[in-house]
Amino acid sequence: AAPALQAMGDVRYPLVRANREAVAVFMSAQLNRGRAPRQNLAEFVAEVSHLMLRQVAVSYTDEQWLDAIGEIPSQEQREQIADSEKHFKLQPSNAMLLETLLSSVDEIAELLNMRTWTLARFAPGCLFTGEHPVVEINPSGESTGSGVMTAERIYMPVSPTLALVLSHPWTSWPEAIVNGTTALAVRLNWAMLSHPSNLELLLHPDVSSHPLPSPALLARDSWWPWGEDPESELPVFLDYLPKRPMPTSPS
Repeated sequence: AAPALQAMGDVRYPLVRANREAVAVFMSAQLNRGRAPRQNLAEFVAEVSHLMLRQVAVSYTDEQWLDAIGEIPSQEQREQIADSEKHFKLQPSNAMLLETLLSSVDEIAELLNMRTWTLARFAPGCLFTGEHPVVEINPSGESTGSGVMTAERIYMPVSPTLALVLSHPWTSWPEAIVNGTTALAVRLNWAMLSHPSNLELLLHPDVSSHPLPSPALLARDSWWPWGEDPESELPVFLDYLPKRPMPTSPS
């Protein structure tokens, strides 16, 4: 993705097809990398593994134990396996976590590629980033299906002055370079700052402050105080898609 990122940094846009595909894969990987997704997946795998051990401890026959581990555990050992959380810790390997987290990169990249890509250009020093540089903007807070499919926007800062914003193709956002307003910088910065997985932020050392929402705006007690964008709703001709019942196969 480096040549594509450099092209955007040099404001050579829109990207050629190969560069666009490379950035889509890069952004897809960023959505699942980092400490928070890795920790969440590790906890999930450990919990499921403990449940599986409990099921094994109460249901395996002597023949199955012999086939699995070459011996028949005592009653005390079976009780410990059934209550494994108290007796030993299960920790998936980093290799396993990495393979799982990145298993859907190509599929997510295809969804990203289908969106409208807008490169917004700002005054110097407007933007900052974080340990999760690609964030989804979903004001409704609903998480039906993949966030990549339902989010109003998907945002990645390319530099302190350039923002790559991915929108639904039916909105008015253009596939082009636009001049970003201060109001847009405020929204993008808030999306980056409020992202729950961004435990660390990366700021340019020469920039003393960045555009952010005012206290009065944040007093609305809403994660996204601007509300939802009507343009991002499903068009009328697509509105039936989520509600259409799945066809039943003939018996």
